[in-house]
Amino acid sequence: MTLAETVVGMAVFSLIAGGIIGLTLQSRRMAESAIRENVAATVTQGYLEQIKSIEYSALVDAIADPGNVSIHTKTDQDTNDPIQLNVRNQKTLVTNTADDGTATRFMRFWITPRATNLTATGRRALTFTVLFEWEGNDRQIGDVSSSTIRFVRSYVPTY
Repeated sequence: MTLAETVVGMAVFSLIAGGIIGLTLQSRRMAESAIRENVAATVTQGYLEQIKSIEYSALVDAIADPGNVSIHTKTDQDTNDPIQLNVRNQKTLVTNTADDGTATRFMRFWITPRATNLTATGRRALTFTVLFEWEGNDRQIGDVSSSTIRFVRSYVPTY
């Protein structure tokens, strides 16, 4: 084997190795992006489940005066985490922890609930549109993705 053949072989190997490394990095970025989107959607669903369980009259009050009446949600049984209607509420989510339980990676997350009282249309119902946004990448501050979820909360009397 000559020196020229060795150089050409090394060049071909380098191109193939570079392509494999590039594909691996792209695959990892896509997986991390999917995980972040899933975390944001799951947290949003948690807020929505809490909103659905709130007394109908309390939700009507929050819609009537969104600047002064917040929606009472919790991050756990002991920690209150109220959210305001028509406001971009910023939260910080833990996306990874060390073996000892300390947080090692975080993700910024925003939730903006908007609500409409449909009573004027002859229906006793409230419609909620929730915009949720999340930071897409640890390394690029400002890389924000978003999605929305809508649901209707109808009046159901409790006894």
